[in-house]
Amino acid sequence: SMVILEQVSFNVRAGDEIKCTIAELPQLRAVPENIPLDIVYEDDHLLVINKPAHMAELTSRFISYC
Repeated sequence: SMVILEQVSFNVRAGDEIKCTIAELPQLRAVPENIPLDIVYEDDHLLVINKPAHMAELTSRFISYC
């Protein structure tokens, strides 16, 4: 019989069959903001910004405030 597990961790054993469905990711859209940036260094390949501690470093549904 088929057992549906919704837990993050599960030990797989010989003979187990695993099927998974990967949800379609929503289309992401970057929206520019007019904010002052303290650009420390910039060249053709690298940009270094001195950002405030409260400013998010990336946009995602799990925003990290570092």
